[in-house]
Amino acid sequence: MEIKEYVDTHTCNKIWKIKALTASFLSRKYIDMFRDDEKMSLKTFAAKVQREYNMTPSRHKLGRARKEALRIIHGDEERQYNKLWDYGQELRKSNPGSTFFLTLKA
Repeated sequence: MEIKEYVDTHTCNKIWKIKALTASFLSRKYIDMFRDDEKMSLKTFAAKVQREYNMTPSRHKLGRARKEALRIIHGDEERQYNKLWDYGQELRKSNPGSTFFLTLKA
């Protein structure tokens, strides 16, 4: 191989979008962290991501990731709560005469 000419100017475009750190990836990766601390600041979240991946996603992306993680967490709780009523109905069907009480704590 022989180099005939050296061009010092670089004409390739830089890639500014980081496709590896999407909001959905971050929400799935750090969902347990948000289960422990739902009110974690975006600054703390950014520091943890930067430490682990050596990349800093935008505040907007971090906010979307936190929002999606909390939606997943609370969606699970709502689904489980709805299953309690189904469970009570099955108890009433299988054991006629039994009672089912569900109390809520605020």
